[in-house]
Amino acid sequence: MQQMADDVMDSSSGCGKQLSEAWHYMFGREPNYSAAYAAAIKAVESIALPMVEPNNKDSTLSKASRVMRDQHWKFQIEAREENNVPGGVIQLLMSGLMNSQPDRHGGPDSGVVSKEKAQAAVYSAVFLIQCFKAGLVRRPAI
Repeated sequence: MQQMADDVMDSSSGCGKQLSEAWHYMFGREPNYSAAYAAAIKAVESIALPMVEPNNKDSTLSKASRVMRDQHWKFQIEAREENNVPGGVIQLLMSGLMNSQPDRHGGPDSGVVSKEKAQAAVYSAVFLIQCFKAGLVRRPAI
C-alpha cells in the first residue's frame, strides 16, 4: 500500500497532493482522522471527476458515482452477471467512500471519524486513484 501511495504522492498531480495530505493526516505525528477522510475523498475526486464528468464543475464523488452507475461504467474485475451492479464495483466503492463519512454534514447525527474508518478511506483512495490512473475503470463503448 505504501508503494502504491508513494507512486501517487510523488506526482505533481492534484490527486497526488491531496493523497499526500490524507496520508499525513492519517499517519503523521498528530493524526486528524476527520481531515484524513475528507482529503481522501478530495484525492479521488481530483482524478475521477475530470474523467467521469469533465464538463460539470459542480460534480462530486457521489454524483460521479451515480453517473458511472447510470452509464454502466466498467472495471476490469466485475461480479458475475447476475450479481453485478450497474457501474460496477468501483462505483460502489466510490459511493461508499462518500456516503460513509460520519462527520460530512454535521448536525445531531454527525459522528466522530474513527481511526479504522479513516484508514479504510485513505486505503480506498489509494486503490481508486491507481485504478483510474491505470485505465482500469472505463466508460462503456457507445
